[in-house]
Amino acid sequence: MSTRTAVVTGGSGGIGLAIAEGLVARGYDVVITARSEDRLRAAAERIGARYVVADAANEDQMAAVVGAVEEIHLLVHSAGILRGTFLRKLSLDDLDQVLSANLRSAFVTTQAVLTKMPVGGRLVYIGSSASKEPMKGRTAYSASKAGLRSEEHTSELQSHHD
Repeated sequence: MSTRTAVVTGGSGGIGLAIAEGLVARGYDVVITARSEDRLRAAAERIGARYVVADAANEDQMAAVVGAVEEIHLLVHSAGILRGTFLRKLSLDDLDQVLSANLRSAFVTTQAVLTKMPVGGRLVYIGSSASKEPMKGRTAYSASKAGLRSEEHTSELQSHHD
């Protein structure tokens, strides 16, 4: 059996790095992605993974990630940010950044990896309880995670028909 390949976005730290480390331990060929090259390189070296610097919300950069592998058996989408404030104080710039990092990135990444995902491949999205129970003072974050939850469900329904 050939080695399975996993792509983990947000792989330079936190939940993404922990998941990537566990996948490496289970024998996956893991490619981690994040926007900060120094942190990403250090993380990849520490766990024995490959890395590609990429903003998960950027189509061209995610195409480069997909171009680095032959097949993708597993996507773990862990990229995201916790930012924002109460609605009255929330700037449109902060709103756009949170929606891009937490919601657009999932769409862009999923669309990119599906081009190299064989039948039986898996999509895993790291969400938040804020998708069901909004966080006080985190308007943009809560909305983005609710959107991610909906995107995950619709992707699941549609993937069987592609």
